[in-house]
Amino acid sequence: MPTTTIDIHPHIISGDATRYPLAPLGGHQSDWSRTRPVTLEKLVAAMDTAGVQKAAIVQASTCYGHDNSYLADAVSAYAKRFTGVFSVDVLAPGAPERMHHWRVKGLTGMRLFTFGSTMSEQADWLDDPKSYPAWACASELGLSACRCLPKLFRRRSAWQSAFRR
Repeated sequence: MPTTTIDIHPHIISGDATRYPLAPLGGHQSDWSRTRPVTLEKLVAAMDTAGVQKAAIVQASTCYGHDNSYLADAVSAYAKRFTGVFSVDVLAPGAPERMHHWRVKGLTGMRLFTFGSTMSEQADWLDDPKSYPAWACASELGLSACRCLPKLFRRRSAWQSAFRR
């Protein structure tokens, strides 16, 4: 039986800053995205060379913030090969609408960042995720992947339970 190799966390950075403008979370582009960018085309070539058949591309939030356009375009161009993990500010007004927007574009997972929020705000949504509309929306959309900032993993049981069916 043939084996399928899947990369579960690559990022892509476009060479076209006009079409895909930089808007990094926290206001500063990450060093890796500035010094070692990998375009969609380079990722596909590297995957082919390495024998990797599929990938779950993760939004480069420290490059594009919550604008998942490049990610969505990549997934659209290679729908049978890629899925995408998008980023949305779950504390912002309109978060469920943004989540629907990216889900309709074919992105199937959500990456969590709350830059700009205080730890007390983070505690609220992590301790009681069902009180925030974004959590109900994530469950409704059947989002298959979430990632939280590592310092917040101590509360992960609360947000994980929001996704249980």
